Formats: sequence, structure tokens, C-alpha cells
Amino acid sequence: MSLIPRSGGPRYHLSRWSLLPALAVVAACCLAGRWGVAPSSAAAGPASAPSVADRLLARMTLQQKIAQLFMVNVDGTQPGAQLQQFVHDWKVGGLILYRANVVSARQLRALLAAAQREAQIPLLVATDQEGGRVSIIPPWAGVRAMLAPSQYGSIGSADRVYQDALATGRDLRALGVNMDLAPVVDVLIDPYSPIGSRSFGRNPALVARLGVAAIRGYQDAGIAATAKHFLGLGGVSIDAHRGLPTIARSLMQLSAVELPPMQAAIKAGVDALMVTHAGIPALDPSDTSASLSRPIIDSFIRGRLGYDGLIISDSLLMGAITGHMGVADATVKAIAAGNDIVLISGASHLTNLVRESLDAVEHAVAAGAISTATIDAAARHVLLLKARLGLLPSPAFSHPAT
Repeated sequence: MSLIPRSGGPRYHLSRWSLLPALAVVAACCLAGRWGVAPSSAAAGPASAPSVADRLLARMTLQQKIAQLFMVNVDGTQPGAQLQQFVHDWKVGGLILYRANVVSARQLRALLAAAQREAQIPLLVATDQEGGRVSIIPPWAGVRAMLAPSQYGSIGSADRVYQDALATGRDLRALGVNMDLAPVVDVLIDPYSPIGSRSFGRNPALVARLGVAAIRGYQDAGIAATAKHFLGLGGVSIDAHRGLPTIARSLMQLSAVELPPMQAAIKAGVDALMVTHAGIPALDPSDTSASLSRPIIDSFIRGRLGYDGLIISDSLLMGAITGHMGVADATVKAIAAGNDIVLISGASHLTNLVRESLDAVEHAVAAGAISTATIDAAARHVLLLKARLGLLPSPAFSHPAT
């Protein structure tokens, strides 16, 4: 008997993929039967989430809405001036943790508690806890070790993945972390891909099944899961930290290999989806990075796949982006493309860069390059996730416009 709960109703609608009807029907049958996906019970959240989010959104200023779209890292292990500036003064919506922020469980709980005290609207606090070599918070700081995804792939047990993700999620939540940028649902097509052991394997059905188990585990523990990377880093040999890869595969190839695990994650009700830095000519002939592409994010992910959850960019400080443009420009393009959260992280001394990016988005709205409707829709997705995680409502933001 499976140990994975099968409760809860669907949160996201997965539309039929009309570009390739025959393949879509096959994929839908696989998703419903062979992979046995069902939404996580924790993902559904309180029934009042939309009304809570909408009431709050109606009271927020444009600057507050824009700030909610930013997730950044802070320097050091103790609360300081930078943390106060990001959270209290500029009201960013989220923080991401790296190993440089971690000394012990006690220290980390204190740091995150201090951050939340500074926040007018409670923060999303994320980290990369994938298992194996990508495990930001170690066991000595309160989060038990998970196997590498490739090891889970070799074992092949969805129940094992679920139980380990559930335990890890509970550990994260106890520290004050409420979002895991995991699981990786890239299919390992190229053995030389930098994804390597971060993938569950080469079989799309296996990756989908284990990815869904991880999503359920994290979300049943009360934290947000994030399916990444849309779409297909397991098929490239260029590391996006250093340069912009191109996923030179046809629409039919993508539909057969890379897309099924993402579709399974969407159907399972994954809280968030991370878009990668890679050109995907089959989805956007301009070869613009997926993370900055409106045809990919708005038309394909939102439109064709019917995904209505939160979309987050990979870090805009990666070489795939900074080798071509400044971070402030990339931030504007990422939000205009339809990302709900832009991740500006992976370096120290980010204060000036974050300020420039916040200002750039505000100027883009004033100039008409980004519509207020786009900002509202993105901020609403952020607030909806916070409500589902139990972060809202709070007396701390009873008057957010002040």
C-alpha cells in the first residue's frame, strides 16, 4: 500500500495541449493513470486564500506590490542594517538562504524570526534543499540529510521520496523556512549536463513519479515546493551560471521527454514553478532566455499548460543573464514576461543592485513598459501563496499603505 496521501482537490487546471493533440491525449492518460498524480492536500490551503489576498492587494501601494515580487539574499548570519533595509524599508517579499547564512539551528531561527519581525507582510523564506550535493542547510543546523535525487531514482520508491521530503519539509518549517526551491524535475538526457545527480534520472515517467512524490511531501509538511527547471537543463552541457545554453530540441521531443514531469507537477498542484535561463527555440524562435520570454511564460506556461500558480525566475545574477545585460534591465524583462518573483541572489553586497532593480521596475510601469495589471497579477500570486502557507492574515499588515 502506498504511504503517499491521495487527498485534496485540484488547484490548477491543466489544459489540453492543442499544439499536438494526439500526444496530449497520450500524456493526459499517462498523468491520470500510470503516474497516479493527485494534488497535495497541503497545497490547497485555506478556502479564504483568494479573498485574504485580494483584500490585502486592494490596500497596497504600487511600490509595495513591486517589492513583493523580489526575493533576495542577505549577507551574514545575524540581523543587520542590510536586512532592515531590504525587509523593513523596501518591503521585499522574500529572502533566500545560502550556506553563508547558517551557523546553527538556534542562530538560523533567530535570524529568520528577526527578519519576519521587520516585515510588514510576512516573508517567503526559501532555500535550495534538493538533497545530495545541493543541500544548503546541513544536519548540524537542523535539517536531516536527503539522498541525492539520482540515488532516489536508482531506488525508484515514490514512498521513500515522499517520506524523506515530508521529514525535510518539517525540519525546514521548524527553522522558519517556508519554501523549498525543489524538486528538480529535469530529465537527464545529456550525461554531461551540469544537472547530473540533481536529476532523478533519464526516464520521464520515473522523474514525474518521484517529482510528484517530493512535491506532496514538502507541501504536506506545510512548505511550498518548486518544480524546476522549466524547461530542460538535463539536456544541455552549458552551465547557466556561466553562459546561456540553448535547448535545441523539437516541440515533439520536448513533449515526449522534458514536458511530462512538468505537466505532472502542475497537475499535482505544485505551489511554484522556476523558469530557467536557456533559449528554447521550439517555444520562442527569438531564442530569448525562457526566464525573460513572454511567449514561454505567459503564452505557453500560463496559456497552453494552464498553470495558475506562482512562477519564479532562476537567479538573475547567473552568467546566462549578466553576460548579456544588466540585472536591473533583466528584472524589468523578467517581470514583463510574467514572472511573479524575480530571484536576485548568489552574491554579497547586493544593496545597490536591489535598489536599482526596484527603481527600474517602478520606472518601467510609469513608462508603460510594464502594465499595472501585470504587477497586480504577480503580486496576487505571491500573496495567494503566502495565504496558503498560513502566513496571512496578520495584524502586522492591517494598514499596508502606511
